[in-house]
Amino acid sequence: MRNVAFTYDNALALMAFLAEGSNDDAKLIADAFVYITQHDRYYSPGRIRNGYMGGDLKTAPGWTPNGRQFTVRMPGWTQNNQWNEDEFAVSTHTGNAAWLMLGLLAYYEKTGSAEATYLNAAKLVGDWIESNCRDTRGAGGYTAGFEGWEPAPTELYTKPQSTT
Repeated sequence: MRNVAFTYDNALALMAFLAEGSNDDAKLIADAFVYITQHDRYYSPGRIRNGYMGGDLKTAPGWTPNGRQFTVRMPGWTQNNQWNEDEFAVSTHTGNAAWLMLGLLAYYEKTGSAEATYLNAAKLVGDWIESNCRDTRGAGGYTAGFEGWEPAPTELYTKPQSTT
């Protein structure tokens, strides 16, 4: 897998930048996470994936995964003229989501941001975890998350139509 930006690794990098005083670098990561929480190709706001494609976050104009524009790009590779994605990257592990929340909360607190954007994004992820990963069996707690792709992944991408 090339060009993968893992959620956990970037959450830790965000906190490391904050710890060493590189708030501008931390802001780049925090802003990317805020965008990610709102622009999944399939799921409602708040669900994050274990990994995303590095570089520009947004799909190109005209690409509409699941009918949505400017969703976050997922890492993958082309083989035999078919796009392939890694199961781990497209999955959501509750622990990775929790680290993302910690990173966003650390940024919010450290920068004293007047904007509640980062706090709201952390809350959105937490709400998603509570709604989708809460386990009431036994003493209760949370599941590890979700493995794999959303329904019918091969039908999610619609190529832009030629204008010529």
